[in-house]
Amino acid sequence: MYKSIGKLVLILLFSAIISYTYLGQAIPRQSLILKQSTFKVPPILGLRFLLPSAIAFVLPLELYDTNLFRFAFAFVSVALSFVAIQRFGRKLILNDNDSALDPVLPLAFLLILLCHYTLTKKLNVYYVYDFPAILFYMLSFLLLTSTSSRVVIFGTFFTILFSLNRETIVIAPFHAAAFVLCRDWSNLHQSVTRTLGPIVSTVVIIFLLRILLAYSIYGVGLLGTITTHEDETLRFFANVQRVINYREDAFHLLLFGAGALVWLPLFFPYIGNQLKLMLLFSIPVFLMLLWAGNFVEMRIYNEFVPILTVLLSQAIVQFFNNHEQKVSSGS
Repeated sequence: MYKSIGKLVLILLFSAIISYTYLGQAIPRQSLILKQSTFKVPPILGLRFLLPSAIAFVLPLELYDTNLFRFAFAFVSVALSFVAIQRFGRKLILNDNDSALDPVLPLAFLLILLCHYTLTKKLNVYYVYDFPAILFYMLSFLLLTSTSSRVVIFGTFFTILFSLNRETIVIAPFHAAAFVLCRDWSNLHQSVTRTLGPIVSTVVIIFLLRILLAYSIYGVGLLGTITTHEDETLRFFANVQRVINYREDAFHLLLFGAGALVWLPLFFPYIGNQLKLMLLFSIPVFLMLLWAGNFVEMRIYNEFVPILTVLLSQAIVQFFNNHEQKVSSGS
């Protein structure tokens, strides 16, 4: 009982720290919720209307445009994500038979959230779908990787629904497919029908839905909902120039995954095959973010936060295990 209370207190404390530091910088009074719920935004943001529309439908403008609501919204989103990261991590950890990682997960999650949302440029005007995107990814992954066909169908439905919050939720079915391939390799034929089929269908439906909504709302094609240029320069090269010319942007890259550019290559040989395959399946979406997103902004990697948390937790445990082995062999 005391252990459960202690976990709850830590979750509430960590959530308050992230929410307060993230929203500490003032947000423009003009509400993004109002704009997105009425589609008064450019097409590149216009299809992220799920939560803005729900909030605008339930609450009057004078309530959801306050600092108190913004803090409460962020706090609840982060707190639920702290709860979900335990389930998400346990699913991957149990597969690797490494229960020692369980207590490290919340600390690794806190560290990555601090690096991505507090120590970097605070683009907190997007709070309404950034923090929920982390939670939605984990929920989608957990549902899509269930051994129950009925639960997988629910996962398909909710992942398609969550794509109206952020299109990058598409990484969830990619990761789910990698997870299921490793888990069910010995019985792959049955898995294709029961699990992999709905997962692949989820990706296809998301793309078809976005094409339909882009045309019906804005009269543009799918490519009209993304932007790959800044002025006349490709966005990727514009961001490369920022990294070269501005120390702050170069520093932001080092904050990705709490220094993942350093620790991930060093730790890679110790990663299990399942996580390696999930990383491999991440490449298409990651390349899309590099091409169409500002890769120096940590908020674009929302859906990668959970898997980075698990990997960082494993890296921390592996580091201390290696240290103990060196001490033992030295004595």
